[in-house]
Parts: sequence; C-alpha cells; structure tokens
Amino acid sequence: MEHDLELPAYNLLDEPWIPVRDRCGNVVDISLTEALLNGRDYAAIAETSPPNLIALYRLLLAVLHRALTTQYGAWRDQDRADWFRNGLPEQAITAYLELWRDRFWLFHPTAPEAVK
Repeated sequence: MEHDLELPAYNLLDEPWIPVRDRCGNVVDISLTEALLNGRDYAAIAETSPPNLIALYRLLLAVLHRALTTQYGAWRDQDRADWFRNGLPEQAITAYLELWRDRFWLFHPTAPEAVK
C-alpha cells in the first residue's frame, strides 16, 4: 500500500533561516535571497558554531560565485571594483536563484536541498 505524504513546504530562498546581526546589534533570521541581495545591510552572520558559520559562508560563496559566473563568465577587475562600490548585481543573482528555485526546497520528493 502506497502512502502519499505531503512534505512540508520550506524553500531556502524564501524562508528566514540564516541568523544575522543587524546594524543595531539585533539578531534576526533572513532568507538566502535576502542574504545575497542585501548582505550589506547586516553587520555579520550571527552563527555561534564555527562549523556552521563556515558552512554558511561556503554556501553563500558557492551560490554567489555560480550566479555571477553564469551571468558574466570571467570577472574583470573592473567588475569587482564596481560590485564593491555599488553592490552586487541584483539582476544576475535573482535570475540565477529563479532558474534553480526548485533545487532549494529543503523537502522535495525528487531533488531536495540544492542537489543536482
């Protein structure tokens, strides 16, 4: 007998799960999308476990790197200078996240948690 269990909906792009410290010192949880698009608005990642902190940085860097190389290919020094001065290219990040949105469901029946 087969049971169809409905899995809970939890998308890492939309749900707040990354602990950060805002500019006033408060700890709040934000989504992966918020972290990538508005990271400059926060003082730091507020994870207290070193292995978890490293894992968060690695995830953020991997997704950001993939989003930017998908859009720009190789980066020029001028690109990096522009991103530092003006912020990261929101359109490139958003396009990448939307392209792979289905891979960021934590509980997905066939492709959970950013697995290709």
